[in-house]
Amino acid sequence: MKLHKMLNSSVISLMIALLILTASNSVVLDGVKEPTKMSDSTRIFQTSYTPHAPIFISGNQDFIDQGWPGNGTESNPFTIEGLNITSPQVPIEIRYVDVHFIIRDCFLQPTALNYTIDLFHADNGTLEECEIYSEYRGIKVEYSDHLTISGFNIMVMDWAAASIQHSNDVNITGCDFFESQATTFPMRVDLSYCEDSIVKNCFFDTAVLQVGWSPNMTVIDNIFVNGGITLNVHILYEPTFDYTITGNSANGKPILYLEDAINMTVNADDYAQVILMQCENIIVQNGTIENVSYGVQILYSDFCSVEDLVSQGTAQGIIVHYSNNTQISRCIVHVGHGFGIALYYSHDCTVQNNTVFGDASGGSKLIYLASCYDSVVQRNHLSGVTFTGIEVSGYDCLVLENTITSCYCGIRLSGSRLLIVDNRIVDTSDDYVQPSNSMGILAAPIWNSRIVHNEIIDGDDWGILYLGNNSEILSNNIAYNLGVGLEIYAGSTNNTICFNVFGWNHGGNAIDNGFLNQWDNGMNTGNLWSDYDYESGYHPYTIPGSAGSQDRWPDADVYSPNISHPDNVYFDISVTVVNVTWSVWDVFPAQYWLYHNGELIRQGTWRNGFLTFAINVINGPSHNVTLVVSDLNGHTSSDTVMLRLVGTSGQDNPYELGLLVLAVGFGAVVALALVVIAIRKKKS
Repeated sequence: MKLHKMLNSSVISLMIALLILTASNSVVLDGVKEPTKMSDSTRIFQTSYTPHAPIFISGNQDFIDQGWPGNGTESNPFTIEGLNITSPQVPIEIRYVDVHFIIRDCFLQPTALNYTIDLFHADNGTLEECEIYSEYRGIKVEYSDHLTISGFNIMVMDWAAASIQHSNDVNITGCDFFESQATTFPMRVDLSYCEDSIVKNCFFDTAVLQVGWSPNMTVIDNIFVNGGITLNVHILYEPTFDYTITGNSANGKPILYLEDAINMTVNADDYAQVILMQCENIIVQNGTIENVSYGVQILYSDFCSVEDLVSQGTAQGIIVHYSNNTQISRCIVHVGHGFGIALYYSHDCTVQNNTVFGDASGGSKLIYLASCYDSVVQRNHLSGVTFTGIEVSGYDCLVLENTITSCYCGIRLSGSRLLIVDNRIVDTSDDYVQPSNSMGILAAPIWNSRIVHNEIIDGDDWGILYLGNNSEILSNNIAYNLGVGLEIYAGSTNNTICFNVFGWNHGGNAIDNGFLNQWDNGMNTGNLWSDYDYESGYHPYTIPGSAGSQDRWPDADVYSPNISHPDNVYFDISVTVVNVTWSVWDVFPAQYWLYHNGELIRQGTWRNGFLTFAINVINGPSHNVTLVVSDLNGHTSSDTVMLRLVGTSGQDNPYELGLLVLAVGFGAVVALALVVIAIRKKKS
């Protein structure tokens, strides 16, 4: 920055010393730029600029009419220089010009939510060595070709440091971009539809370089701290981008960009980000990717896989576009705000055995399949209170055996021929979302699909919210939700709802506002209802709602819980603790009580599966352990297991039986010997 506007030599001396320390607004530590806050230096620089009102230029003639020096040629451009423009309006706005102009050495700060520099159909511009501080956005450029931006320091508090679209031959060199408050990568430098453009030798602090639909783009030798590179794609554009992306790093590691590569294995731990473009049969595996914008991006690539990867502190975890036969497995993804694993317009893909969880302060989708088909989401573990666990739009997709806890929405569906089977959705939460309408499954709209054998329990609102046609909802356990168990929206028709268990949903077990929906199998079986009054005699169960539907063969919970009978346990004198495991099941499980030698030692709630307890056996040789379980209808079952120290009396103690056999055997030998002696005496 120039210092010729300083008023006295002492100030000049001070500024020179300070500029030595802050010349590029950063220092270098171990080869990586460590930024200082731009606001510290701009307080120094502001005194050197001439205050000026906002500048608005609309057409070439305005440069002349407003008296800006220069004549608009390449060798003598119109020049705006050395100004301090701090205003609620856009500081500099230029439109519909094609003469050469330069904006140099200015301090620009909009005090309202405006851009700082706004160029629209403004060709042949040069922006250099300016300081920008904005609470909203930095530079906005649209339809402005042959633009050079160099030596800028840009600090913004929200969203876009630079938004450059539909502009060709843009050269951004030696600029520093800073995000001034701690958020999860909201600030970005966006170049979209910008052919033959360059981003080079720039520094990004908590900022993302986002490139989309820009053939012949060059991105080289840039440094990112808590940011990275994001590539966008579009369904209307062919994947002929010919990017050159090399020499970039994030958080001290290189960013790997592969284009047209085949048959490779990539160790992800060596890189800050991995980006695959038009590749085939690439395996990305092992290691940790953290504190970047996107962890792994796969674009227009087939038969690629991501395995055993940890992605944490990222805005987006693993993102796939137009890439078929992709496999993502055994990954751990911690996402801040956005998508954990997302696939767009891809088919024959598999997402399985992953663990994905999201921050309460973020929110979006943990696993997302958008316009995909013939794909599988299986055996994943998902959790995040402001997130949708799994969202699938498309057809012929399978969602199987996933465990989803504490999400805003467990599974969201739209499309046809979807199969949702054996998923467990627990404790959907509306604590962090407004309006508060959490749900286990949101199916809207779907058709020719099946929702089968899922467990949807303990939600803050709906169990299933459904809009669809010609589909089946079968054998699901929908219980203990604070809202409606299953609500069918108006317009839903020709659906079959059968073999389900509806229990203790506080907003009602079911509502049907559709038409021609069938709530039984048409022969002899319907659904089980916790509020069915079977004691007053057999009668159909009427479903609330405008459809007037009935379950003609309803069932009620008249059965006690099932409880297994483990074998009695014999333990050695050195053993102090014995584990006892029961298998328990009921349609409406509720409470359990555990007794040790007649004394209650533990109680609580139970769910279907296994109950294991550690029993202290140090205080005696004989122990009786009894488990009592109940369901919500008050039915109980119990079982007792005997624990015996080896060598104490017990009817079926195998050691005592062994001694008895030995004793009997010895007695038989003695008896036989006596018989033989008696016979010999008789003969003699």
